[in-house]
Amino acid sequence: MLKYYSYRVNLSLLGVLCNMWKVKHQQRLICAVKGSSVIFLCSFQNPDNQTVRRILWGHVQPAALKARLISSSLRTLFTRFQYIGNTYHDCSLKIHQVECSDVGRYFVRFNTMSNRHEENTPVLKVVDLTIFMSKPSVKEAIREGDSVNLTCMNSCDGGKISSAYTWFKNGEPLHEGAALYLRNVSPTSSGNYTCSLKTHLGSTSRVLGIDVEYGPRNTTVLVQPPLGADPGSDFTLICSSHANPPVENYTWFRIAAGDSVNVGHQPVFHPRDSDQYLCSVTNKHGSQNSSVVTLNIKITFLMARCTVLVSFVPFGCCYLEFIFKPFCIGFISSIKAHFLLNIMSPAIGSSITQTTQF
Repeated sequence: MLKYYSYRVNLSLLGVLCNMWKVKHQQRLICAVKGSSVIFLCSFQNPDNQTVRRILWGHVQPAALKARLISSSLRTLFTRFQYIGNTYHDCSLKIHQVECSDVGRYFVRFNTMSNRHEENTPVLKVVDLTIFMSKPSVKEAIREGDSVNLTCMNSCDGGKISSAYTWFKNGEPLHEGAALYLRNVSPTSSGNYTCSLKTHLGSTSRVLGIDVEYGPRNTTVLVQPPLGADPGSDFTLICSSHANPPVENYTWFRIAAGDSVNVGHQPVFHPRDSDQYLCSVTNKHGSQNSSVVTLNIKITFLMARCTVLVSFVPFGCCYLEFIFKPFCIGFISSIKAHFLLNIMSPAIGSSITQTTQF
């Protein structure tokens, strides 16, 4: 008699259980990286006397007055929300390209012919991928020859490096793995670095810009017009150099008789004399000199009237060679010139003034 009674109780409980809603979620708290896809795995069992006609997912947004509803009829990807279950036992939902606005609590609602059943479902948390950088000094800039380590992480991993990542430089794939090691960096290492989940390339981190600094290099002097041009041309010297940060100081030197004379401090220099020239550039990481440029400046005189005062000693009828700076009315270059004058035996100790046009 005791066994019979126990058997009837089990049958009664079984009947009650078969007429109850059972909804199971694999996770109650779901963490997703921004830009990735996430699936709310959901299974259910409905009472025998109720047939599910429609399933709705709802999103309770923190700042919204009404919940956003996603219908089980959304099986194709018209929106980022896609119902991937059925109306029998699977009530799973997939969200593509997760955004920060997707955070919050979700619920699932089962509509039958006679009533509806609703249950709360997981809470979604959305995080960003973060790049951590280690370098020789936190305060100092990255210099040529330094080593830099980059690590891609997200808080969904709980501080552990467990996800698979892909690294990009200026948008181009560079490396796979959680860490990127840049050894002995050079100017070509400069660029914008990002990382993303290997399985979700849309989950991109914020851009980390690396700017490698270095001293001046490839310092050259450009001659305008080019050497070999018309001898009467005025030359312009332009100093250029590659440096990061840019060149702070320019210095022009004129080399005469083995000595270097400082003649200017601008990127552009206008020489007046035939000689050898070079420029020297500096920034906070070093300095560099250009190669020597040799100029042969030939002067072509234009029309002018000049007065020359000549003092001499008597040599009879002779030729006298001298060096002078003439006083001219008109245009003439300020140079020293060599002349031969034919002087006709003036008196001893006297002088002669001659006005010449050339």
